[in-house]
Amino acid sequence: GVASLDLDALHLHYHSPGCQRLYAWLVDYPSEIVPLMDILLGRELETLRDQLRLQQEERLADAEARGDEDDADQARDVLYLLPDALPRIQCRPFHLRSLSHMRSLDPDAIDTLLSIRGMVVRTSPVIPDLKVA
Repeated sequence: GVASLDLDALHLHYHSPGCQRLYAWLVDYPSEIVPLMDILLGRELETLRDQLRLQQEERLADAEARGDEDDADQARDVLYLLPDALPRIQCRPFHLRSLSHMRSLDPDAIDTLLSIRGMVVRTSPVIPDLKVA
């Protein structure tokens, strides 16, 4: 399955100077940065799962050594619930600093991340001006 993490880009921008640089990269190069964020989130989730598994295995061994069946059962339950295959995580940035209006979009905005404000009242298929070059 696919899960998502909504990232408030404004919080990212105001967090630290390093995060301001990441915010600028996110806005300028979203097709490179967002997939990297997805990969990073997946790796971090795997690391957290592995740490939790190790912690619960230690808890189980300690509880069995003490003879505490309640604690051992709780550790077994947590270990049983930990998944082997994790869902894929997608990062979804929102709430950018700049807000663009639909009628004022320029070709300069191609391949950048935008927050758009406006109302859609009519749609039509895109008809390319040039089909063969």
